[in-house]
Amino acid sequence: MLLGPEPYPYVLAFPAVITSGLILNRGSAFLTLAICALLGTILFVKPIDALYIPNPVDAVALILYLATAIPIAILIENLHVSVHELSDANEQLAALKEQEQVLLSEAAHRRQNDLQRLIATFQLQAKASNDDRVRLALEEAAGRVQALVRVDRHIEHHRNGPDTVDIGMMLSGLVEDIRQSGAELRPIAFDVAVQAAELPREQAVAVSLIVTEVVNNALKYAFPEERAGTITVRFRRDGEAFVLSMADDGVGFDPASAPRGTGLGRRLVQALAAQLRGHVKVQPGDAKGGTLCTVQFPARV
Repeated sequence: MLLGPEPYPYVLAFPAVITSGLILNRGSAFLTLAICALLGTILFVKPIDALYIPNPVDAVALILYLATAIPIAILIENLHVSVHELSDANEQLAALKEQEQVLLSEAAHRRQNDLQRLIATFQLQAKASNDDRVRLALEEAAGRVQALVRVDRHIEHHRNGPDTVDIGMMLSGLVEDIRQSGAELRPIAFDVAVQAAELPREQAVAVSLIVTEVVNNALKYAFPEERAGTITVRFRRDGEAFVLSMADDGVGFDPASAPRGTGLGRRLVQALAAQLRGHVKVQPGDAKGGTLCTVQFPARV
């Protein structure tokens, strides 16, 4: 029986109210409370099979039962309401997050389309120009915007959250993308070894643009006349700093001589290193020749 015998006809109703309220749907605790009060009065309160209570003691027992069970039922009902509201909030949050991802993807797609149109404009202007210096400047501008498009695409692909990027995976994919975009037809090998690290998005962009600029510069100047060689990219953490190094075993350079191009690439790398609150060092490579570019910047904890 759900209910206990006299003189405590409503004692066993409390477990029934709590259990039904927790297991079943909303309102079940109140329904069980009412059923138990009704059954307890009919089955265990004299006169049996009657709905009235002539004995004041039994009336007090019913009042105490109701006074205790109703707050319990209200508490359980509020718990159901809170769980339901939390479930609705989680569903709305998931929907908003999905919508945010869709909007971010669409914005990235539109941004890349705009940049591609800018590249096409630079290329058309370069072809139409009769001035070699203007044509060279426009071609370099188109190349750097193309590098920005490449970096932006990899940023979106290797982003681990709204503000961080897996720089190890990103640099590996970025260098491979550069190789496939034109260097794979040349006798140039790539040696990439990068440690896994989470960088803020703005730092990842700066590091990626530095790598793109230096690697493209090596492809352009370090290996003339289809010379074979190797371009090496390293990224690691050294104590409280990150160290990025890019080297080639090409023809090398004279630090005292003027830049072979416009010099904009070197200034761009220096500006990006300053943005990272770091410094850049360009020097001749090892005994085999070539060039070594090292960028060191503090690691954020």
